This record gives sequence, structure tokens and C-alpha cells, in this order.
Amino acid sequence: MKLARIIGRVTLNVVDPGYVGPRFLLALPVSPDTPEPVRGKALPKGNSFVLYDDLGASEGDLVA
Repeated sequence: MKLARIIGRVTLNVVDPGYVGPRFLLALPVSPDTPEPVRGKALPKGNSFVLYDDLGASEGDLVA
């Protein structure tokens, strides 16, 4: 299982009826030595990824 912190939302240019309700979020993988993000500071370097969320996560939440 991978843990990630939500760092933003993804906006689609074209709306597909199959994606009504849930949304796409931008997440940054975390590990035990990853520092907590501080609002207004630069994000830690790393590869982010897009995930499909239908449970209602928001920016700053830790997800698995």
C-alpha cells in the first residue's frame, strides 16, 4: 500500500458524463521521513500522480 498527501485538484477541459460526481486529485507520495507540508512553503520534490477520488478527500489529506 502506498500513502500520499493530496496537494491539489485536476481540472478537465472536456466533461465526460461518466465522471460526474467524483473528481481527479493530484497527490504526492509520502514516506515516514517526508516532512509535513507547511502552507505557503514549497512542496517537497518528488513525482506526483493523479488519482480518482469518490470518497471526498481534500487538499492536505493523507490517503492510501
